[in-house]
Amino acid sequence: MTVAGCEAAASNALPPPVTQNDIVLEGNLSIAMRVLHNSDCAMAKEVLQPYAQKAFTSGLSKLRKLTLWSTLGDAAYCTNDHVLAHAAYVEATEVDGNVEPLWRARLLSGAYAGDAKDVLTVLDAASQRWPTFARDIGQYEFTQIDQLLRAELPGLEPRLATGRAAERGGWRPQSPLEDGSELWAHYAAALVDAGDVRHAREVAARIKEPAVLVALQADRRSEDLGLPLLAEAAESRLREVSSAARSKPRSLAHRIALARIHWVSGDHRRALGVVDEALASSSETIRRDRAAFDDGDERGLELLYWRAGLLLMSGRDGEAIALYEGVEQANGGAPVNLSYGVQLTFMGRGAAALRHLDMDDLHLSPMQRIQKARSRACAFSQTGDEDALETEVSYLRTQAHLRPNGLVDALLCAGRLEDASKAAASALQNPVTRMAMLYDLQRHRKAHEYPFEAEIERRRERLRGDAAVILAVAKVGRITSTGFYYDAFN
Repeated sequence: MTVAGCEAAASNALPPPVTQNDIVLEGNLSIAMRVLHNSDCAMAKEVLQPYAQKAFTSGLSKLRKLTLWSTLGDAAYCTNDHVLAHAAYVEATEVDGNVEPLWRARLLSGAYAGDAKDVLTVLDAASQRWPTFARDIGQYEFTQIDQLLRAELPGLEPRLATGRAAERGGWRPQSPLEDGSELWAHYAAALVDAGDVRHAREVAARIKEPAVLVALQADRRSEDLGLPLLAEAAESRLREVSSAARSKPRSLAHRIALARIHWVSGDHRRALGVVDEALASSSETIRRDRAAFDDGDERGLELLYWRAGLLLMSGRDGEAIALYEGVEQANGGAPVNLSYGVQLTFMGRGAAALRHLDMDDLHLSPMQRIQKARSRACAFSQTGDEDALETEVSYLRTQAHLRPNGLVDALLCAGRLEDASKAAASALQNPVTRMAMLYDLQRHRKAHEYPFEAEIERRRERLRGDAAVILAVAKVGRITSTGFYYDAFN
């Protein structure tokens, strides 16, 4: 359960204390390691924090010091205290710089803590020292790292760093729900900006996700990359995912991946059929006291959220809301996913949406916080709370370098077309945010639309026709009708 995976370096079978401070720490260190092993991260953190002072740790032996910092890092990380976790892992790597998992933990905690400079330093140095350093980093974490470096640090090197590390380590996605396309798209664009079109073509050939190809093809930097036709790419991806799902009948992740590619490709009814078939299989095998899927416990909630979203796309509001609320009631009534609040906002039910958009930001990634703020802004536009709306817009302005479309969407909800035009034009001029902004401006396929959602799309069409936006798009890309449903692209 530890992030650093340092149980070998800091095992429960520590040798006898060496220094006086070792003796003072001994009992609480043992307690912290035991409760952390039993997943009581908050207790482990509380026990160890009083000792995490340089005046005390300077009197510890090397092994006790390493154990203290790595255990505190793990405890802080799993309570989402990423700033403390990162500080602890930095200390641990300074005690012993030869433990590769500690450097990986320092990298991941640094990404969530927002320390872009340290993330870049660690990523570059560690991936050179240990060639396979990046291999076991999950796609979600890699995406967080890439977004942070692109947004927070100037120049080309930070934009190239994640892709280089992934290539050096032979990185491959670890789940059928991932294919690395978004990471490769940004890397390819950075390579074009660096003048290395040949390498960019090689990277672009790895992109399989239709939504990502839509984003990249909208950007003029893709003109020399030899990208496939969208329809052919979508068909190829569908064949690949369908074959994988057939070969892995006990993998729910593969079923969800198949539903997702049907949805992205414009067939939400077939996607719903895949989800319902998976649920039927689960119900049947439960009656026989046998699990249908090896990863059912891990992916079951995700499957339910997919079904709820697809029901809404089919106009089956009552069933979708009952499903969302059933999941939340099973979780003690607390919001467990942003999607319900987001969907209620689209439906024009702002007051209800706000009740489901009050989860603690500690449990959200930077992109999820932006999504939450955007949805809250749109909900406040419906309830007429101008002060609260402006608070969310102000926050989104500070995050526009990470995800400009969050700000633009909030301004469209507020009916502030002139401000939305300025924000969109600014994002298009920035090579880091350009692709995401172009993707949002494409004319995506629509399924069932609610009145508020349709009104926002009318405002977006006015934005596409704004003179400043037309000029900005003409310099860097194009706007087309894609034939695919909108999917998040950062």
